[in-house]
Amino acid sequence: MVVSDPVSSASPEGLFAAFAAHVGAGAAPVGAGTAGVGVGARPPTPDEVQGAARALREILAIATAAHGHLAVDEGRFLAHLARHIPAAPDEWLPALDRIHAADLYLAFACADQVPGALAVFEGTCASVIDAALSGQATADFADDAKQLVREKLFIGGDTGEGDEAAASPRILSYAGRGPLAAWVAVSAQRTALSLRRKEASAQARHRAAAAEELAASVHPELAYLKRTYRAAFVTCFEEAFAALTSRERTLLRLHLVSRLRLEQMAPMFQVNISTVSRWLAGARDSLLTQTREGLSRRLHLSPGEFDSLARLLRSQIDVSLVRLLADRPPSKS
Repeated sequence: MVVSDPVSSASPEGLFAAFAAHVGAGAAPVGAGTAGVGVGARPPTPDEVQGAARALREILAIATAAHGHLAVDEGRFLAHLARHIPAAPDEWLPALDRIHAADLYLAFACADQVPGALAVFEGTCASVIDAALSGQATADFADDAKQLVREKLFIGGDTGEGDEAAASPRILSYAGRGPLAAWVAVSAQRTALSLRRKEASAQARHRAAAAEELAASVHPELAYLKRTYRAAFVTCFEEAFAALTSRERTLLRLHLVSRLRLEQMAPMFQVNISTVSRWLAGARDSLLTQTREGLSRRLHLSPGEFDSLARLLRSQIDVSLVRLLADRPPSKS
């Protein structure tokens, strides 16, 4: 860790210079280059410079009063703080006044690997993480989630969560706008949800593969049909799936991937069980019909081959749905 000269006793101009080189740059990694003062914005007035400098001195005073025993490089801390402040000079003071100084200081110390910082974090937030994950299904899952929370917070990199994986430690994205404990609780809950989805997806793929193997042993023609028409089937099936309504896709995902029963799903849509059952049957029939029509347009089949393929489609519709839904994230719409 590179340590610069402390700035807590510097002039207002010195404090402002440490802040201004990075203001409005976003939550860049520790040690990232400078961004310049308010790129694209008007220059600050003397009053705005003095006001920001006074606010920075107050932030440092609060932070060091709480965690002064940590050997934090204050210049680097001010640069980190500045990345979470808007570039417009007239927004500096209101944003600085809202900063939870001691919490942001501790979060930065953890990201910057300051000796003793993680121990302070554990003393402050370990119980928060435990509470956020206390409702998980099993103790083993909760333990795995707790470990993953800490990896994502302090290590970053590819933690196996797909597009949620971050190159930098997640703790760097904490901007000090609210209490650190509350932010950590939300982060823990999000990580647990991501881990649960990942496990559910893996289980769904295993179930689909097992069901497909079983179907192959029950239907002698399956192996031949799969080899011959797999590519066309996948294309037509995905086109048919994309043509479903958002409600139909959600119903199928809840029923086949989340394994919810009809009586659990009905209240979500404020309808009775028979309506949910009718909607699900309609979605399956639509998938089957549109997939079969797509194959008819693409392939030249004898009547016997077409009948066999139609029977296979009906027997494999849920297997194919589980595989497709498990490999796709839920819609954000």
